[in-house]
Amino acid sequence: MATKKRKTTTRRSTSRKKRAEQRLPAGLGTLFAGLLLVGLAFVEGDSVWKTLHQVLFGLFGCGSFVLGAAVCCLAVLYTRGEDLLPHICKLALGLVFASGTVIVFSDIQPQGLSAFQMVAACYQNGYQAWLSGGALGAVLGGNLLLLCGRPAANFIMLVLALCVSLYIFDLTPAEVWQWLCDVSGGVHAKGVAVYEQGAAPSGRPRRKPQTSTTRRRTWKNTRTKPKRKSPSVWVCRTGCPVCCTGAIR
Repeated sequence: MATKKRKTTTRRSTSRKKRAEQRLPAGLGTLFAGLLLVGLAFVEGDSVWKTLHQVLFGLFGCGSFVLGAAVCCLAVLYTRGEDLLPHICKLALGLVFASGTVIVFSDIQPQGLSAFQMVAACYQNGYQAWLSGGALGAVLGGNLLLLCGRPAANFIMLVLALCVSLYIFDLTPAEVWQWLCDVSGGVHAKGVAVYEQGAAPSGRPRRKPQTSTTRRRTWKNTRTKPKRKSPSVWVCRTGCPVCCTGAIR
């Protein structure tokens, strides 16, 4: 039995090594592409490099700063044998949302523009503006501007940003509602305390409401104690000067 277990473990280790060796060339190529995208995003350069730099920002806008690092992470995950499809979907959705948000709040005027003209305007915004959305922003932001106009598109993007933030921080609407109730309850209690302090007279502090225990204590403290009788004074009837000063029995 022990020899069989050793054979199975050795077979699994050898199969894993073979898979890693098969994925190594593709992983290295993906890593090189990610590093190249990082260089294109942060170095403007001249001639052909500058043209590629403008094309990159014209397509992805401000997402170009994240794209290269994300591709490098995908290369590492691929060499480890993990499934890349969920990570690629999350990356694509994040880039579309970020670029669309920038396009919606940019200075692009959607009046009288067609769909092709909107894509061209977003591409031009990608390599000209410092904070840009690129042609990728036309997928969400450009369509919202064409269909809804500026104010409605801004409102929709704010709502989407709220939902995305809840998804990123793993929060539910019930937890957010409970937090708002706690905050509003604390503010209300502080307001009532401030109002009671302001309603009290300026010279005297406001008396606290007495409970049954405090009433018993005050009743015990204020209960009249029996007075001690003063010593009786005996005065002589004859009226001698010694006795007139008063003699105590």
